[in-house]
Amino acid sequence: MKAREGLELTPEGRDGAAWLFSIHVRPDHPAFPGHFPGRPVLPGMEIVGVVVRAASEVCGTSLCLRRVERARFIRPIAPEAELELSITVSARDPAAGGASQVGTAPVESASVGVAARLRDDLGLVARLVLDLRGGDS
Repeated sequence: MKAREGLELTPEGRDGAAWLFSIHVRPDHPAFPGHFPGRPVLPGMEIVGVVVRAASEVCGTSLCLRRVERARFIRPIAPEAELELSITVSARDPAAGGASQVGTAPVESASVGVAARLRDDLGLVARLVLDLRGGDS
């Protein structure tokens, strides 16, 4: 289990082209005291951050957020939440103007596309499409 900043991210394997992770939101997450007092909610950028961490693990290299292409946060995430994250990763070739599905995104790719779905026991919590780049780019 990898814990960082109050979020525990655990790889759970694959389902076809998607990589699966479980996430435990710890009650001591540093964002909760100020976001929002009396009714803590995990900020959207923390969700983006955990998706970037998962994609970095899939690709075997540190990735950085380049752009949030789409994000839809359907329900708030509270302390002690148990979540399931499903991501697909594609290497993007800007010269070709598109993306291709890959087993693992090549490290040398200038841009990596990530589509993510986050669920809890009640259903879909968030959907995101991110544009990432290698940390050394």
